[in-house]
Amino acid sequence: MAEIKNTFLKGKMNKDLDARLLPNGEYRDAQNLQISRSEGSTVGEFENILGDLAVASTGSESVKVIGYFTDTTNNIIYYFASSFYNIDSTVRAASTDTCKIFSYNIDTNQNVELVTGYWLNLNNAFPINSVNLVEELLFFTDNLNQPRKINISLANPNGIATPTYYFNEDQVSVAKYYPYETILVFDRFNSRVDGAVNNSNIVVLGDSADTIQVGDIVNDWDRDFGTTIQITTLITVIEITASNTVKLSEAVTLPDAFHIQFTRPTMTNKSSLEVSNFTLVETYAVAGTTAGSNITITSSLLSNTPVLGMYVTCPSNPAGFSSSAFGATPINTGVITSVVISGTDTIITVDVANTLTALTLPDILIGANPNYDSSWKGDPDYLKEEYVRFSYRLRFVDGEYSLMAPFTQIMFIPQQYGEFGKGTATQDEDMEEAYKSTIIAWMQNNVDNIVLKIPIPKTIKTGGTMVSTNVAVKLIDNLHVESIDILYKESNSLAVKVLDSINITTSTPFTSINFRDLVNGDQTNYYYNYNYESSKPYKTLPQNQTVRVYDKVPVKALAQEIIGNRVVYGNYQDKHSSPLAINYSATISDKSVTYDNYDQFPNSSLKENRTYQVGVVLSDRYGRQSTVVLSTQDDIPNSAGSSIYSPYKNYGNNNVFSWLGDALRVTFNEAIPVDNPGPGQHDVINKPLGWFSYKIVVKQTEQDYYNVYLPGFVNGYPVIEDVEQDVTAFTILIGDNINKVPRDLSEVSGQQTQFNSSTRLFGRVNNPDINNKQVGAPVYPYTDHQVPYNQQYYPGIKSDFVRNIATTQDGEVQTSPFQAGIAAAAFSNADGKIPWGTTPGGTDNTMAPLYNGDSNPYYAELSVGQRIVVTNNDNPVLASRNRSNQLGAICTATAAGGTGGIITMQPFLTVSETEPTTSLLDIFWESSTSGNLNTLNTSINAQYDGLVTTTDTNLTFLETLVAGGAIDLQFSFVDGGGTERTNLNSAVITSITDNSGNAVDVRTFELRLNTGGNAGTYGLYTGTVATTGLAATFWYGTSSPQVNNYTITFTTNYTDPGGEVFNNTISTMNVLLQNSTPGTLVTPSQCPITLTGADAPSVNDTIIFNYLTGETVATVANYGKMDNGSVDATNLQSELTFAIQTQVDTSGAVSIFEFANTTDGILRVKSSSTMVSGETYTILVDVTDNNGDTSGTLPYTGITYSCSLQFTVGAQHINRAPCNGIVSIQPNTGCGNYRQIWAFVNSSSQAGNAGGFNNYPQTGIPGIIYGTSNNYTYYNVAVKYSNTIIGSTSNGGLNSGASIFIEPTLRFTPNTSNNPNGNVYYTIQYRATSGASWSPAVYYQFSNNGGATVVGTGTMGVANYLNGEYLGGGATDYKTKFWFNVAGEYRVLTSYVQGAICSTSDSDKVRFFPDFGDGNYTGQCSLGPL
Repeated sequence: MAEIKNTFLKGKMNKDLDARLLPNGEYRDAQNLQISRSEGSTVGEFENILGDLAVASTGSESVKVIGYFTDTTNNIIYYFASSFYNIDSTVRAASTDTCKIFSYNIDTNQNVELVTGYWLNLNNAFPINSVNLVEELLFFTDNLNQPRKINISLANPNGIATPTYYFNEDQVSVAKYYPYETILVFDRFNSRVDGAVNNSNIVVLGDSADTIQVGDIVNDWDRDFGTTIQITTLITVIEITASNTVKLSEAVTLPDAFHIQFTRPTMTNKSSLEVSNFTLVETYAVAGTTAGSNITITSSLLSNTPVLGMYVTCPSNPAGFSSSAFGATPINTGVITSVVISGTDTIITVDVANTLTALTLPDILIGANPNYDSSWKGDPDYLKEEYVRFSYRLRFVDGEYSLMAPFTQIMFIPQQYGEFGKGTATQDEDMEEAYKSTIIAWMQNNVDNIVLKIPIPKTIKTGGTMVSTNVAVKLIDNLHVESIDILYKESNSLAVKVLDSINITTSTPFTSINFRDLVNGDQTNYYYNYNYESSKPYKTLPQNQTVRVYDKVPVKALAQEIIGNRVVYGNYQDKHSSPLAINYSATISDKSVTYDNYDQFPNSSLKENRTYQVGVVLSDRYGRQSTVVLSTQDDIPNSAGSSIYSPYKNYGNNNVFSWLGDALRVTFNEAIPVDNPGPGQHDVINKPLGWFSYKIVVKQTEQDYYNVYLPGFVNGYPVIEDVEQDVTAFTILIGDNINKVPRDLSEVSGQQTQFNSSTRLFGRVNNPDINNKQVGAPVYPYTDHQVPYNQQYYPGIKSDFVRNIATTQDGEVQTSPFQAGIAAAAFSNADGKIPWGTTPGGTDNTMAPLYNGDSNPYYAELSVGQRIVVTNNDNPVLASRNRSNQLGAICTATAAGGTGGIITMQPFLTVSETEPTTSLLDIFWESSTSGNLNTLNTSINAQYDGLVTTTDTNLTFLETLVAGGAIDLQFSFVDGGGTERTNLNSAVITSITDNSGNAVDVRTFELRLNTGGNAGTYGLYTGTVATTGLAATFWYGTSSPQVNNYTITFTTNYTDPGGEVFNNTISTMNVLLQNSTPGTLVTPSQCPITLTGADAPSVNDTIIFNYLTGETVATVANYGKMDNGSVDATNLQSELTFAIQTQVDTSGAVSIFEFANTTDGILRVKSSSTMVSGETYTILVDVTDNNGDTSGTLPYTGITYSCSLQFTVGAQHINRAPCNGIVSIQPNTGCGNYRQIWAFVNSSSQAGNAGGFNNYPQTGIPGIIYGTSNNYTYYNVAVKYSNTIIGSTSNGGLNSGASIFIEPTLRFTPNTSNNPNGNVYYTIQYRATSGASWSPAVYYQFSNNGGATVVGTGTMGVANYLNGEYLGGGATDYKTKFWFNVAGEYRVLTSYVQGAICSTSDSDKVRFFPDFGDGNYTGQCSLGPL
């Protein structure tokens, strides 16, 4: 392995820079180091922490410690261990990975697992450097996961082998689970219809009706998209006629087994005997009847009108009646099933179950309260004047609290259900009292008891079956919830108070509701029912908790420390990135029983004449919130976006009697992106972060306003002439209206009697003209009344401007006393004259138009905003009277009575509202609408008829796939309802992005339309030059999780069955590249490799084999190249790493070989090692792609291919100079007085080595002389090689481990002298080093004249003789070949070449020379040392 040495001279930790950019001398992490505290010169320096004892184990060598904390007080080490490694932070640990937290007690030597599970996602690439212990809480962070903590006392107190207390992210996150769901306030009971119902109000149920009550709202249970809603109007239960039969307020048509539900608000009144102040206790005569039929009560004494479903009770139980005289529940009670007004009589039909005799029933009570509870102990007056909301929060075992859940809407149902005449007074009496007192005294909260249904987090549904009996266990085990705080907030206060804390035990009861709708999805939700009985809160939360919108716990943090018992984080990411916009539209719609808003809050409505801006706030599982996200439609002209104006209703399009109220409706045009960025579906185990929930927030700056209860408007001046009719109106201001419509008093004089006003009014209830009824068709169809009345007024967007306020006498509009029929003149109380015209009423002085004028009250003069415009009419005055939306009644001379004419204006209740004040707080307010984001997205997609996705969304393919290869042979596009569509007009790939959001060439993939049996479906292929213009091949590497993780965007054109054309952009298909096993580029596979012959390395070779080129030093055999398994010709060898797994010789393991560079593929001999000649080595090499990173999960990580290499070591190659052989034969090597010296020496001297020869006469061979006594020819092998072949070298000797052959040769070439003979004497000498004495050389084998090689050592003789003659042909050689393997210097010495041939003219046809070269190898001189 390559070594990188760093002296760390700077002594500086640098966490900011990438490790590749780190300057020398700095470091990122340090292990087993501490700062020296010595008092010597080494103080402040690093020193190793020495250890001599392995104190604990992670259980596996692959599970490595990535962080620790030492509790020096208790001598305990807490440490974190993981087998998972991946530098890509988006890749999480898999179920095959091991992640654990341990504690090791130094004193007891006890090692205990505290937490275990891959869900911890501990990653070796992200060490845990920040750990702190606060009492029993161990806090830690790793800059990968969100900050976490565990309770070391609870984690594994008994030291079991596999701890189970912590098993999901919710339990260890510092930021606690956010309860995003709002409290519900309705009861719901589901049943099925037993037998089809055909236009009838009698419905037989398949279940008992004992949970159903009179007044319950009836609607469909299945209200999911695509379902045909059967019940769309408000229908209630008016009677329970049998144990399983109900009577409804309207007839319905329902199929057999229809799933029906009955709902009622849990806001009730338990303190009143009567229902919402409705009390009629009178005596009635009743006709006899039979059991099971009806009784009829006829009375003219009724002061107001009962309604269907009201109870009729006989509380005194008169003699002759059984205790169940009316036969219903509660006792002595029947139910009103019809109410008919006939003249002055009210005829009431009451359903009973018993036989009644004809007698007078005493003390019949109509309107008994079915919810009355005599044992109720609450305060009946506590909520009367309060508008309250409720919320809750969770308390966990470590004393932490969750964020507060969204608050409910205001819990308010007015007395008398908000209707005049539904109390103890008649309708006229209620209205008269309203304009006289200028308030509505009964507009108080009728609610005194509320069952709050606290939603239980859906997260506890994970793991096992969920039923109501085990909710508490799962709430405790899965979330570690200890209690639930019930929170209370009054509308006029910022304080949040705690009503109660409910401790959660395993026996805590829970209820459930089955849903199937667009908001809740198709599921069963669980609730804790808290019965609130108008009790006072017991404590107020501190302000820092009431403004706690979200926990300030970062998404991830690198640093953590404890400061003053507070956890402080540094170098952190504090929140997720918010979407820039969401595609939705805000509109105004009528409330409907199709949704739950009416079921819970029947009297709530959206305020009209207001502008609302609707935003969406996203939250992750732990309450980290986005900013307010607005609509993408805001920038599109004439498109409904986030802002919407709620106008007053227009005349003709509003039936106030069937109107349930208004509501904001948010229509999502496409699913909300759940990434931030990151994974899509939320999973507490595998994907705990990401957008998880949503809530709707609303900005509405127009705030407080007043309802002004007035005694009617006069249209025009209060005279019989048309003086500014439809332009000006007058009304009287008394009581609190003087403050509601104030005078401008900033710049007035002391004597001023008339005042300006800045008040603008919007009329809501009007007093139209009244008339004496006529015989025949009425002339005035909109005003066919003989007595004063009122009706809805529609101001549009125009207000009525109060331009003058004065007393009636200061303004001269009515005298005191009033006198009718007085002509216009100067104002005079005595004469009843006013200057504007003739006073109304004819001669009836009781017809004063302005209420209470005799007391000289203040009046308001209004400039009418919504004016009547009349054209093309002969009588514009009368024509204008036909318009019901004129403000106020006109004054005429006609009094009541008679048979025609409009009666002059008479006071009656009218209502206007003041222009609202505008708040300077430009903020969004939280609504009670919230929910799960995945559920919402599912509903959004389900409602869309266009195409939203594909059948196959997650595709994979291997890097071995060739261009044009199939990734997916068949898939279809799918519409929002989940139906596959195979009749698209067109579909194309318009963009491709990788996991980092970078654009990828769209030619990378090809979309093909299938034909034949799969016609209409599509296939996805890799691109080719012929089809897309790009031959797309791939290779898997370290960047593949990002660059080879593709999101394909299709643009489709589709016509649905209804003929609507949809152009959709679909980006739900993800294509992921998979790794394949590395291999070789030849077949069959090169592995195992055996190097033989010339390919086997010699003993002194340093390079053995190159895996990337498939070459040995000799490159004789054709070995394949290693590749990473891909078919990408450019990158098929990219990011390969090489490592030795094992290396052995015939005796066992060795450590001789290495890959000095793990990426170049060259197997080498270590510089400190040598091979043994003749030894056989076997080396198992691991070839790994993905840059050697195998820490991930297959096939998305590196893969290792093991390849065995075997060879037997041969001799070393000789030096290149002697290996090359004779460069050229010297000219003086034939006949003549020349001896020869052939020098294989390690010197570049031409003659320096001649010394020491001396005359060398040989005994018995007279005349043979070697040496320099006469002329000689000197051949230095190194010099000749250097001068002719390569340059400078002085190495002509035999190097260690090599072998040289020297072959003395006597050569005859063709001659004309009849082939005389010739001969020569020679010897070969050796010395170990320069300067040593020469001695006869020792050979280890030889051969004569190319014959068989004779193996065996021998010593060169002093006089070796070569003799011969030319034998014909090209040349005749006489030679003997010797092999030498002892390192050192050699030389060949010769005598003269002599013989008969030297005496002829062909003396130049004979030569002596020694041939030489490598004794082991042929043609491999370049492999030897120079």
